[in-house]
Parts: sequence; structure tokens; C-alpha cells
Amino acid sequence: MDDDRGLFIKGPVVVFRWKAAEGRPAEYVSPNVRELLGFDSDVLVSGRIPFSALVHPPDLERVERRASECAASGASSFEQEYRIRAADGRLLWVLDRTVIIRDVQGRATHLLGCIEDYSARRKSERALRLTQLAMDRGADALLFVDSGGRICYANETAGSMLRKSRGALLAMTVFDLLPGQTPELWAQTWRLSRVSGIIRFEVENVQAGAASFPAEIVCNHLRREEQELSCVAIRDVSEERRSRKALADSELRYRHLVESVTDYIYTVIISDGKAVSTSHGPGCVAVTGYDSEEYRRDPYLWVNMVPGSDRPAVLEQAAILLSGAAARPLEHRIVHKDGGIRWVKNTPVPRRDDSGRLVGYDGLISDITARRRAEEEMRALNLHLLAANREKEVLMKELHHRVKNNLQVISSLLKLQSNAVKDSRVVELLGECRARIKTMALVHEKMYQSRSLSEVDMGEYLRSLGGHLFNIFGVKTGRIRLKVVADAVALSLDKAIPCSLLVNELISNALKYAFPDDRSGEIGITLRVPEPNRIQVEVSDNGVGFPEGLDFRNTASLGMQLVMTFVEQLGGEIEMGRGQGASFLITFQPGLPAAGDRLPPAAPA
Repeated sequence: MDDDRGLFIKGPVVVFRWKAAEGRPAEYVSPNVRELLGFDSDVLVSGRIPFSALVHPPDLERVERRASECAASGASSFEQEYRIRAADGRLLWVLDRTVIIRDVQGRATHLLGCIEDYSARRKSERALRLTQLAMDRGADALLFVDSGGRICYANETAGSMLRKSRGALLAMTVFDLLPGQTPELWAQTWRLSRVSGIIRFEVENVQAGAASFPAEIVCNHLRREEQELSCVAIRDVSEERRSRKALADSELRYRHLVESVTDYIYTVIISDGKAVSTSHGPGCVAVTGYDSEEYRRDPYLWVNMVPGSDRPAVLEQAAILLSGAAARPLEHRIVHKDGGIRWVKNTPVPRRDDSGRLVGYDGLISDITARRRAEEEMRALNLHLLAANREKEVLMKELHHRVKNNLQVISSLLKLQSNAVKDSRVVELLGECRARIKTMALVHEKMYQSRSLSEVDMGEYLRSLGGHLFNIFGVKTGRIRLKVVADAVALSLDKAIPCSLLVNELISNALKYAFPDDRSGEIGITLRVPEPNRIQVEVSDNGVGFPEGLDFRNTASLGMQLVMTFVEQLGGEIEMGRGQGASFLITFQPGLPAAGDRLPPAAPA
């Protein structure tokens, strides 16, 4: 109850109650309207600012017409999207879900609306439509194919590339399109792509009407809930092959030449501590663009071709050599004769006469442009990957946050519905649904609050879950105590969800049946790791216990049926203890096995 009250104080959904009259005068506005629109609820209820004044004028007529039509038609509820101007002048897109309240004669008396900021979702939907458009009209033909080879989807490019209509493609199989493809080969490709994710291969003579072309085939295995498909991308590689052949021919003609001129040697003659002559080997043309004669005519050519920012290091190396000391190899840039920038490595070796006097030095100039470019590209790629990972983290946090918010909205709507229901059994069922929804919402909340977006701290989660369930079931303070003892255990989302729902069902069952007639007692949750790669969760109570002879694995109780389902999803085992009250011990592995697999036997104590 407190959580629901907090939802309308700081939650994402603003609740309005309007009279079914012109202008929709507000009788109630939830306090969180200040977060969304910047107005106090008292101002909107007072009528000083009518609701119609908040609606963006171009949308007002449509909004009012929709409300009037639904009220007159006998409808019980409706939805619509429109823009609202906040107190600071911002325009927000909102989603308005409205329930029509009628009197005994069926006349609409009030409107109960839940208004949610829809701006980000509209932006996301627009981006999704653009993505769909890009996929539909991309350069590659895209087919979605099932395990039997049947085509379930084809983009526009597939139709134009293969010279077939979309309808014709959807009536075909992958065996009709890809030469040499058979059900056996497709089954093998399907199995391999399930393991590796992506399979690439090339085929010849893909038919496109009367013509054919070679193609690269990329099979990307997709899994969405229970559905599995392979996204088959077909790319015409005719032009690429021609380009590759032309490039290969060119490389073949110049390979030996290129290999022979990536390095060259130069010699400097020194007299009285000064360089008096320099000679450059014939390979200097390929590296610098200048020949030996040009270097001879201009003694300062080598220095002049060095960019200004690199020149001090080059001059310092020369000064060290002229002083008679050994100089380390130096990497720097030069301006090629064609104007391009090249990277070179200059490795000098001093030469001395018999008396030890420095008479010159020989140097090796190596063209390292390709290596430096590769290093720069690698640095750029690393920066890109770092930015992409950060963006992914932000998006995953937003995803978990939105899922949690949407589940909370559903829970609140169920709560509103239960308030309007008189049947106690229906109210109880709605409460159980709310508990399960809250359980899943709490998992996503812990996900986006954690440092790791891939795991949930189950100890912290179980403590929060117990408190939520006690609130939902209206447990009186002090009558039933909750004791949680937990080791440090983190679970992935696919394990945390069934584990949390399982615990939810067991705690809910205890709260409903273990302590009749307002008895006092205790519910315990224990989470421990008895050995590596094995987790145990125990839910116990000191209540009245289960009837003798009850087979909990085969019962009509929906709660226990769900418990067995969740145990199966965890790939675990469950045992029931009898004594004072009831206890259930669930054992499973944090990673494998998947649902349906048997848990290996525990190691001897």
C-alpha cells in the first residue's frame, strides 16, 4: 500500500479524476503532477488552470472530440496520445489511458485518467521505424528463414535483387534460391549458426530472373522468446570479385618492387665534427619520392621534408651523432614528394677509424607508415568500442528502468481495479497477480541499480522482496516476522526471474495459509552456497504446516504448480521438509544447466 502511495507521489504516471463536463474540470490530481508538468495538484483542482489550457492547442479539438465520442458511445475506456505544455513551456507527448465512470442510468459522470510521459517512447518508435526502413531498403537482400528452410520475411531489396515479388518469395524455401542447398545442408547450417551465431559462405549462380550472380551468404541466428529464425543476408559480390581480381593483378605486378624498396641505406661523412656529404641509396625514391641526385643537389632536403613539429627531435638526433655519442632509433614523419605524409624509422650506426675518431655514420630508413596507421586505427577502434560499451550500459539501465516502471503501472492499475471489486476471491487473485508483477519489477529495479547490469544481488533482493510481499498482503506489524540469512550470491537475469518468482509463491503461500486466525510466527529465507557452482534457497515457516500425505508435486494449487514450473526453469531440485511448520529447499546451479536438464548429484559431505 505504501509503495502504491509513493508511486503517485514520485512515480511516472499522473492520475486525474475529471468531471464529464465541458473542459473536463479536475476533481483530483495526484501529487506527482509537479514532477511531470511543474504544477501543484491544488492549482489544477482549484480550476484556476483548467485542463483544457494544458493541452497543446492544435491537439485540443481532437482530444475533446475523442472523450466526448467515447462517453456517448457507451465505451468503458479509451486511450489517446497528445501534447501537453508544462509549466516551464516544454511540450511533452503523453499517453492518456482513461476509464469512464457512469451512473446507474449509464450516463458518464467522471473520467479517471492515467497520464504518462510518452516523449521518449515516441522518439524510440520513430527510430525503430527508421531502422525498419533502413533494413527494408538496405544494400543486401534479407530473408528470415525457419528451421525447415521456409521463408518468413523478405525485404524490398530481396525482391529487386532476385527479380521476384515479396509474395512469391514468401511462398518459397531457401532451397529454391540457393544453388546446391538441401534440407540436410540447411539443417547443418542451422545447427552451426545456433552455436557460433554467424555463418558465412559463398555460393555461385544465384538465380535472378534469367540472369545469375555469385553471392556471399551470411546466416545470423536469432532467438526471440520461443521463436528461432535465421536472418539470411544475400550480397551480390560480382563487382567485389572483379575489384579483387584487378587488385590482385596489380599487386602481382608490383609485389617484388614494393618489397625491395620498403627500406634503404644512407651514409653521412663527417669531418671536424661536421657533416660534409650525404649519399642516399636507390631505394630512397620509393620511400621519399626523391632520388639520390636531388639529395646531392640539396644537402638540407632531408631536414626540410620533416614537418615542423617533428624537426626538433630529428635535429637533436643529428647533434648527438655529430658529438660522437650513439643515438637511439627515431620514428618521425616526412612529407613525400607527392605531398603525402609517411612515417619512417631512422636507425643510425656510428662509423669510426682505427684511432676511434668519428668519421661518419650509416643509417637505415624504414617505411613504417602501414604500422603506424594500423596502430592509429587500433587506438581509434578501442576508443569507439569504449564509447559503444558506455552507450550500451546506459541503454541497458534505461531498458531495465522502463520495464520496472511499466510493471509498476500494471500493478497500480490492478490495485485500482481491486478497489472497485466487491468479490473477495477476485480481490485475492488480483493481489496475487500484483505480487508476481512486483516480484519481476523488483528484479529489474535491482538490475539498473547495480554496478553490473548482468547480475542481481540476490541477498539484497530477497530482503526487499519480503518487505514488498508483507505490504501487499497487509501483514500486521509484529504478527509475522521475516528472517533473511543470505550468502553473497549474484544471479543473471534468466536465473534471477524464476528464482524470485519461486520465492514469491512460497512466501505468499505461507502468508495465506500458515498462520490462520491471526496467529503469530516467523517466515525464514535462507540463501547459501554449500559448494562451488551450487546454490540453495530455503523458504520455511513455523506455522500449521502441510496436511499429512499431501503430494506437493501433484496438487491443484496454482501456486505449487508455478513453484514446480520455476524449479524446472532453474534446472534444479526441490525438497519439502516436515516438522514445525513447513519448509522447501531448492537446489540449482547459477549458470548451466538450462531448463529441463537434471542437476548433477551433490558432492558427498
